[in-house]
Amino acid sequence: MKSPRNLKKSSGDHMEISAATMDDALHKALGKIIKSKKAISLDSTKGSNRELVGVQIRISDPRARFSRAISRSQLFSSLGELFWYWGGSNRLDQISYYVKNYRQESEDGLTVPSAYGPRLFALRGKNQIDGIVNLLREKPTTRRAVIQLYDAEDLDSALSPPCTCTLQFLMRQGKLNLFVSMRSNDILFGFPHDVFAFTMIQEIISRRTGVELGEYIHSVGSLHLYANQQSKAQNYLAEGYQEKVPMPAMPEEDPSAAMLVLVRYEREVRLNQTLPAFPCGLADYWLDLARLLAIYKCYKKKDRETIEKLKNKMSASVYEQAISKRAGQIKWQTIRQEPLNFTSQD
Repeated sequence: MKSPRNLKKSSGDHMEISAATMDDALHKALGKIIKSKKAISLDSTKGSNRELVGVQIRISDPRARFSRAISRSQLFSSLGELFWYWGGSNRLDQISYYVKNYRQESEDGLTVPSAYGPRLFALRGKNQIDGIVNLLREKPTTRRAVIQLYDAEDLDSALSPPCTCTLQFLMRQGKLNLFVSMRSNDILFGFPHDVFAFTMIQEIISRRTGVELGEYIHSVGSLHLYANQQSKAQNYLAEGYQEKVPMPAMPEEDPSAAMLVLVRYEREVRLNQTLPAFPCGLADYWLDLARLLAIYKCYKKKDRETIEKLKNKMSASVYEQAISKRAGQIKWQTIRQEPLNFTSQD
């Protein structure tokens, strides 16, 4: 087991956690929520929980963005959520394919009012991603590169409004840092998903602006662990600190075109009965993400044979553990008579 890295507490009630990876940050934050005398037990609309107020989590390597733990691998649902955001969608059927809990956030059974996608790309008619990129290119030292997700109208929301308030991008010393402000964060489920999506957006913007990836800073008003997740949290902590194995760096060229191709590919994979051909002309980095989408489809169809074939085609080994976990959840005797076929060769 690796020894814990820097844990700091300020003189006031504000708590600071510094970590190299998302896993290390999650491990330390869970330990503090469970053991700290500053944690409060309370009841909320979503159930009993233990809460820390005013927590800042700093991750020095944003590419180490998904859990390596066997009990907490959320790579596929995090990837599905990322493309839901990037496609500008608020459709419930798209995100519930990956995360069933979103059904609780829908009022009409069709859409999710708190979805980040429309807010990122069409908040009062503004594409906030393009606006941030243009601002950073024109004035690299700007303090105004802020994306707004929580809106004044959310105060009247019948269901849960966005947990994220703002994303601020600060370009300093040739690196792009991201400061995220959260009103509320479920540490075991919400935090890993948020780190994955927001650090991917951070890296996309760093590539579009031509600077290196900096730090990721995650500030939360209410960081909490629900009582019904206590056993899962203990299982995760029992695995100890995980090896640091980050995702590969994104290709240096502007990722915008590749992301749009993958948004379309995600839809084809999700809706088609057979697996569509992989997109042509993509770098290995992006093809691996396409393969992960296909692997998740095979998992839902209980097609272990095709999962194993796709695993052998992956360019980066960092995903192997998450893929093997999904494959291991499918018994060989439950495999379909005919594995899912691609419409053309990979």
